[in-house]
Amino acid sequence: MKWFILNRLMQAGIVLLAVTTIIFVLSRFLADPAVALLPEDALEEDYLRLRQELGLDRPFWVQYGLYMGALFRGDLGESVRSVGYDVAELIPRPLTNSAKLAGVAWIGAMLAGVTLGIIAALNRGTIIDYFARVIAVLGLVTPPWWLGIIFIIIFAVKLQWLPRRGLAVGSTTLCPRECLPSSPSRVSPD
Repeated sequence: MKWFILNRLMQAGIVLLAVTTIIFVLSRFLADPAVALLPEDALEEDYLRLRQELGLDRPFWVQYGLYMGALFRGDLGESVRSVGYDVAELIPRPLTNSAKLAGVAWIGAMLAGVTLGIIAALNRGTIIDYFARVIAVLGLVTPPWWLGIIFIIIFAVKLQWLPRRGLAVGSTTLCPRECLPSSPSRVSPD
């Protein structure tokens, strides 16, 4: 068992190294980060100063070493979109919201699945059993993103019972909460 776990950890390390390397290479070759960060009317001096600040004037392999070293220290860099904030500071809020939504969806999926299973077991071979099976299969094969769009159209656009977007306590998360339990395999951490 310990060899299995060690093997998986080594595979995870190789995948992480490959992904970070690909991200680094693509970020350097697809566009110049200094050009992306500066406004269109920036002067040549501003461009050269920013390249020096970011270390883009150094050789490629030195840039890669600095990048990997910062990642190993947990320094994800400064956000380009939210100027003045570190990326590591910005991750917890959406991650927390996703975890809350996944938890509620998992509970909903378990409640719905167990309820349908009990109903089907108590009424084996009847029309109620077949109806419960159809509901369960539809819940598994319906993509949550499609069901979410349908729920938004019905409850937010047509009926106007819910806001179309945003995150607050209560009803604004109703559509995602109701869509995700339809397919618990998509919410499961496995």
